[in-house]
Amino acid sequence: MPWLLPIALLAAPAVSVTLAPHRYAVILAVTVDAEGRLVEVKLSRVIDAGSGSTDAVNVPVPPQWMDAARAWLAKRDQPHEASTYYTYAFYDPARPGEVLTGKD
Repeated sequence: MPWLLPIALLAAPAVSVTLAPHRYAVILAVTVDAEGRLVEVKLSRVIDAGSGSTDAVNVPVPPQWMDAARAWLAKRDQPHEASTYYTYAFYDPARPGEVLTGKD
């Protein structure tokens, strides 16, 4: 009955595999002027948010995510003194144009 195997495989339901999102924490160096306007947003490092480590990982962050991060930061209140500070947001490679915060 070797012919039963192909029939059994055709009759088996298709299995859909969905991968869980993988979040990376992107550490940003944010420079503001004395009026609280963004001057510069630079990527400081990327870490694997689920690893429990603060070691940098080699994960490229696309320009569209950085643009979204600048827009997200521009909506937030900034200090009213010239300074550079560090903050973070999450990046999921499956959603490259979307800045994820801890509330997502």
